[in-house]
Amino acid sequence: MRTTLRDQAREQSAATPFLPPEGWTRSPRKSTSRFAFEMSRTTNWYRNDGQGTGYFAPGWNSERIAKRAGILRWVGLGLAVLVLVFPAVFLPAQYAEQFRYNHLKSQGVVTSAVVQSVEVEKFVEHRRKTAAKYVTETTAVVAYPVNGQMAEAQIKDRDQEQSNLTSSAQHPPPAWKSGDTVQGYADPKNPGDFAVIDRIKEADSDSLPRGAILTLCFTALFLALPVVLIIAGSRNVKRARQL
Repeated sequence: MRTTLRDQAREQSAATPFLPPEGWTRSPRKSTSRFAFEMSRTTNWYRNDGQGTGYFAPGWNSERIAKRAGILRWVGLGLAVLVLVFPAVFLPAQYAEQFRYNHLKSQGVVTSAVVQSVEVEKFVEHRRKTAAKYVTETTAVVAYPVNGQMAEAQIKDRDQEQSNLTSSAQHPPPAWKSGDTVQGYADPKNPGDFAVIDRIKEADSDSLPRGAILTLCFTALFLALPVVLIIAGSRNVKRARQL
């Protein structure tokens, strides 16, 4: 048969009755909760005689123990704030980028742009000991006709490959080279405003950006731990006040 903390405490109290040391204060309440016996077994702030009668060490009472037990709530709140920083930073950027693309798609014209010059930056991001990201960032200047005149704009692309324990990786090739032709949207009222036609942004033009959806999903997932800590801390505070 399974033995609980309560049964163990009662067995110990029957064998060796608890005698509170000098200066300890008897609690006006009786508590036979699991929390009471756990506090009695693991701390020096509180002792329970196994029958529900509790005693507090000098300087301690149920309210002070409740404050100590409530630390989990503050830890949970701190983690929640850290988790929420991620969507607070990335969501506005994702919406702004998609909004700009939607505006050019609805108000602009489709035009062919010729790549004039290209700058390529390659670097490696080490995020874990077992993996590395090989990143290639391409920045190009393109020229295109719009409203009967030639205009120029700068476009950027970021591509990456990731290595792990079972595979290696290398830097992806640049997205463009001089002389390439790309299709995009240009704003006739502001010819310098240009966006390359993007398959993902096209699909997201009438809905939430999928990057925003992923951000919200990951945020909800990582918020689970802070929520558990906050709930556990709140319960511990309530139980401590019943000691």
